[in-house]
Amino acid sequence: MLLFKGFRYGMILQLAIGPVCLYTFQISNTYGMEKGLQIALAVTLADSLFIILSLFGIGKILENATLKNVFTKLASAILIIFGCMTIYNSFKTIQVIEKEQVNFFMRGFLLTISNPLTILFWSSFFGVECAENDWDKKEVTIFSFGCILATLFFLSLISFFGTLTSHFLSSSAIQAMNFIVGFVIVAFGIKKLRAKS
Repeated sequence: MLLFKGFRYGMILQLAIGPVCLYTFQISNTYGMEKGLQIALAVTLADSLFIILSLFGIGKILENATLKNVFTKLASAILIIFGCMTIYNSFKTIQVIEKEQVNFFMRGFLLTISNPLTILFWSSFFGVECAENDWDKKEVTIFSFGCILATLFFLSLISFFGTLTSHFLSSSAIQAMNFIVGFVIVAFGIKKLRAKS
């Protein structure tokens, strides 16, 4: 029961379509499901680390205004750079990028940890849930595992649909989509940066 509850709550975060979801779809659409699943695994790992950190109270540290400001600016800068790289790669052919042996797992991981909202969400979320339910360590672990499963399930599904749509899109349409995804990531980073300026 707790596993399902964790899965359900984890899906709430996943359904807030953000840059990670768009990037997973874009990579699957362009390079196939295997690459998309690499990102799904990377995001799952990052979320797992965030959940563990949340349980250790790292969110309390980020409540410090100065540290939160520094963290947000750094994360926003990474997002902007990441988005610019995606835009730049949208002008290359798939064959050229494949020769460059891009590490999509690492990119997915960096994109996830660069979103300051994620750690703040997990921290506040687990704080409320643990306080309301008075769970022991075993119950918290089961609930957390459900949340992590939601990440893997949702992004694997996104990878599948991304791969499915690749059969209907021309190479120019895929390049255009890659450009748009890069632009969205840059805009997301700028928005976060300006919010803290």
